[in-house]
Amino acid sequence: MTGLENDIKLLIQVQELDAQIQNLDTEIKRIPEEMDAHYRSFKAKKDELTVLESELVEIQKNRKLKEVELDSGTEEIKKYKTQQTSVKTNKEYTSLQHEIEQIQEKNSILEDEILSLMEQSDTAHENIEKKAEEIKLENGKLEREEQENKKKIARFEQELQKRQKERKNLVITVDSAIVAKYERIRDLKNGIGIVNISDGTCGGCHMELPPQIINDAKTGNGITVCERCSRILYVAESD
Repeated sequence: MTGLENDIKLLIQVQELDAQIQNLDTEIKRIPEEMDAHYRSFKAKKDELTVLESELVEIQKNRKLKEVELDSGTEEIKKYKTQQTSVKTNKEYTSLQHEIEQIQEKNSILEDEILSLMEQSDTAHENIEKKAEEIKLENGKLEREEQENKKKIARFEQELQKRQKERKNLVITVDSAIVAKYERIRDLKNGIGIVNISDGTCGGCHMELPPQIINDAKTGNGITVCERCSRILYVAESD
């Protein structure tokens, strides 16, 4: 095996490590982003609970005002009925009776409104309890996920350091000019700097390659690259 063939073989291993490093780095970044999304969803649920609690406060406040108004009307009726016992004319009596009936009609509406508000209050309490329980369960789930993800990240970071060390030790055994060329291409081509020739085509861009290019890659007469995508080409031993 020539020096170039050995460099190509080692470079393939470097690329495999690069892919593993990239995947690990992606996972390490993805997990916190995913957790952030979960926490935003959790916060939205807590905000919903706050809204429900505010709505309940308004319902209770409105109910209290109407109950005060109802009590006031009831007192007025008592007052007018007391006055009826001391009036001297039918006209005065009828006038007071008219006032009483108006207040009674208004009180009847108030009673219906208070009943409706009581029902709304019961529903609001149920919704708050349901949402609070949902938040409690979600919080427990998030805490468990947080602990699991910390372990995952620690494991991935340990694995990442291991792979980076392997790469560092491997790269120093490859011709520095070839490594530099590979890394330039890799940066421009989505992490793929060296590809196999398969069925006469480039394993990167799948362009059909001229026979001379294929022959150069087989014989190892210098670094061979694809004329279209510029990736380094090699022929697998089975080919």
